[in-house]
Amino acid sequence: MPPRLDRWERRISIEPAADGIAEITDRIPPVIDVSPLPIPPDGAELRAGYNAWWRAAWFGYRDRVRWYTEGSPECRARIDAGGEMTENGADVLMAMIA
Repeated sequence: MPPRLDRWERRISIEPAADGIAEITDRIPPVIDVSPLPIPPDGAELRAGYNAWWRAAWFGYRDRVRWYTEGSPECRARIDAGGEMTENGADVLMAMIA
């Protein structure tokens, strides 16, 4: 069952590739987990899932790896949207809450 977005006063999107979603009240940059994880080697093949894609954009190795989608429209939309990042959405969200 789809979520009932009308039940919430604020509906915050953390996915820039999700421009077609209606009823979004706020858009913020992606929320990036900045805990130390190994950076994949150049040329590695990665699925363009939310965490993998936006971590790569944030840490600057997005263009040094190869991306695949497994036919996922969400993964394809991330690749097509690009993904330049200047802010971590976690910081933006915390400022909104404060």
